[in-house]
Amino acid sequence: MEYSKKLSIKFINRQGNIIRVALVLERRGYSIKSLNIYALNDDSGYSEMHLEIRGEETRLEQIKKQLSKLIDIIEVKDLAKAEDVVPSVAFAKN
Repeated sequence: MEYSKKLSIKFINRQGNIIRVALVLERRGYSIKSLNIYALNDDSGYSEMHLEIRGEETRLEQIKKQLSKLIDIIEVKDLAKAEDVVPSVAFAKN
């Protein structure tokens, strides 16, 4: 059965990281419905990606583990709750 799921992925902002995530999803039969990427802080070099994916539910845990093993990926989180969807942007104090 096909379903939709939202994930949050925190990563070091380097060339090729976004395509690596897309390739893991593609190899497992998932398609990306929506994709948002933003920097967490201008000076930190970290970014966060919110994905809405479509595919088989039984493979979700496997995909989360495989994404977590990628170089430069810091955290993979399932956005099951509405309050988790709010970006965790860090603001610098003046």
